[in-house]
Amino acid sequence: MNNPNNPNNTQTRRPTPSGQAQNRPIPNGQNRPAPNGQRRPAPRPVNQAGAPRPLPSGQAPRPGGYRRAPEQPATRPQNQAQSRPPINYSRQKRHLISDDFLKLMVIILAVLFVILVTAFFILRGINGKNGDPNDIPNEPEPPTESAGLTPPADENAAKVNRWQKNPLDEVGFSLSTDAGTVTLQSSDIYSDYIIMVDAETGKIVCQFQSEERMYPASMTKVMTVIVACDLIEDMDSTFTLSNEIVNPLVLENASRAEFEVGKPIPMMDLIYGAMLPSGADATAALAISLAGSEENFVRLMNQKAAELGCTETHFTNASGLHDKDHYSTARDMAVIMAYAMHNTFLKEVMSSETYTPSAPLTSGGTKLRSTWKGQLGTYTASNATMLAAKTGYTEEAGNCLASLSRGKDGREYIIISAGAFRSDDISGKNQTFADAQKLCDRFIK
Repeated sequence: MNNPNNPNNTQTRRPTPSGQAQNRPIPNGQNRPAPNGQRRPAPRPVNQAGAPRPLPSGQAPRPGGYRRAPEQPATRPQNQAQSRPPINYSRQKRHLISDDFLKLMVIILAVLFVILVTAFFILRGINGKNGDPNDIPNEPEPPTESAGLTPPADENAAKVNRWQKNPLDEVGFSLSTDAGTVTLQSSDIYSDYIIMVDAETGKIVCQFQSEERMYPASMTKVMTVIVACDLIEDMDSTFTLSNEIVNPLVLENASRAEFEVGKPIPMMDLIYGAMLPSGADATAALAISLAGSEENFVRLMNQKAAELGCTETHFTNASGLHDKDHYSTARDMAVIMAYAMHNTFLKEVMSSETYTPSAPLTSGGTKLRSTWKGQLGTYTASNATMLAAKTGYTEEAGNCLASLSRGKDGREYIIISAGAFRSDDISGKNQTFADAQKLCDRFIK
């Protein structure tokens, strides 16, 4: 209560224990009476949170008291257990990038897998017809007796199961030329390399670039089966192919006999598989089973070539796949072919049109079919019959043919026609047969 006798406007309190009274200053303006006898509201305590904000200079205070100070935002206590840590947006971004990268890699791998599977089945479909990509697939119908060929062998006839090792008395088959040997002109033939030899005497009847190096392609397999027959002790012994052997051949698009992986294959089946459909799987199986590896077997092939006097021949594989160091000449191939044709067993194999193996085939077929029988077509000589042959083809070698023909006079002739490429007037795969036909008609009486 205001005391008019108190000039300092102080308020007297209850005496302290010491007996002295304490006077507290009254806030400025609170001693004014309320208008119209009304009680003035109590002033805002100055000790509450947030002191009153000062007014701008020159501005009068609002009637009724101080301006309300703005409310301060509530702060979250930092020591509570439920408080969340600050969000690390850079880490979230890295996680998002990592997740997107993983998804992209999964998609890329899935697409690559689909492409590889598709390519595998396409290649398998191409090679599953018992054709020979190295030897050009069989397109014409198998020839008949009316086309000048010998009748097909009786399927019920007993197969040759014995062979003569080292059938020749001499080490090699010597070739000789005389004044009667004819040197052909390139305009007379399709092939780049030609030789025709009397199989009994070794006399060279005609030739063209016969001593020039060339790529023999699958004619190589003639030497492969020669060496194999020298090493085989039992034709009924077996070998089992593995994926490690077959898969590289599939990737190289090599011709195959299509023997099943994981099933035992008799040596007899492998010999026919190497000759009739020109199977690289069969030659690989022969090489590994008989010599431990293809490299060891190739060394034996080169040794055999040297024994036969083939000085311009060098093999790097047992199938004839292209390699710049895998080469021969028409003359050397004639020696190798003549040696094989003196072997009764190999002559029978290379003259067969079909063979029924005891081992299963992945193509689902039951027979191995001769490549050269289908390619011969109508290219038969009027005075000779082709008895046996081995074809070959690569892009670098062109079309190749090693053949044995018998004239009406009963004499047999070895003909090598190689390095023939496609032209506008005749299919490339038939050029080598056309050359053999022309030579028989011209030189066989």
